[in-house]
Amino acid sequence: MKKGFTLIELLSVIVILGVVAVIATPKILNVVENSRISAFDSSKKLIIESAKRKYLSDGSKTGVTEYKVVDLIKENYINSNAKNPLTGKKYDENTKIVVVNEDKKINFYYVEGTTFTSIIKDLNENDGVYQINNEYVYKGTNAKNYVSFNEEIYRIVKVDSNGYVYIVKNDCDNVVEKKNIELVMKTSYNDDYTESTKKLINNNENMITTQIYNESMINSNTYISNGNDMWINQNNDYKILTSGTNEIVNSNENSNACMKNVIRLKNYLVIENGDGTQFNPYILDIKNY
Repeated sequence: MKKGFTLIELLSVIVILGVVAVIATPKILNVVENSRISAFDSSKKLIIESAKRKYLSDGSKTGVTEYKVVDLIKENYINSNAKNPLTGKKYDENTKIVVVNEDKKINFYYVEGTTFTSIIKDLNENDGVYQINNEYVYKGTNAKNYVSFNEEIYRIVKVDSNGYVYIVKNDCDNVVEKKNIELVMKTSYNDDYTESTKKLINNNENMITTQIYNESMINSNTYISNGNDMWINQNNDYKILTSGTNEIVNSNENSNACMKNVIRLKNYLVIENGDGTQFNPYILDIKNY
């Protein structure tokens, strides 16, 4: 009668167990990961419901309102022992619910990170930011409003009262004849932007208006002009802003000029890093879109 395993048999068992482990481990990890994601989704729903109760008790303010999860915990809207299921740690200061109340439609967004709105509210005229009619508007040539978008450098025009971010390309690389302006605006969304950046855009491009241009000026200086004749919308008519004299002049169908349109981005975007300066522009977080 055989009393034990031979060395070869023992090694064979070890190899078989190793193979089973290799096959089974990914499946086990997938189950664990799916369980964590499911718990995370459930916790997000509970946090959003808590924020809704807080928002209603505060009187449903219009515009953008942010509730930090840590504050909702302090005010007993969320259990004091609540932790992020993905990290197993307590929620940090940058995890929040962003409430957007626009045209009587209220949306609640779960956000992890620092939003444009929360950053810009802490800036002032030294950064080129001026508050005009509940909007935060960038002015002058030294404004710290550089942002990386669509693998290019843009400038932030403003953040409006509902938290929408408006940007314009820094350089002029698109010279267009007047007769082609409408076609370019209709096709630019599909032709000019990557799939990842399309997810951040709230609407298609619009021509720079005289109002936007004038708001960007301080002491006759603006970041929008860059030494090129530029198309500008004055009372729904496309005119040319001259590079030499900064005058707005009439044009004909064959006139050509630089086209630097304004893009409106979504209103709960998160900044991944950067400080808005030329050599350290804001980097948008696109992984959640």
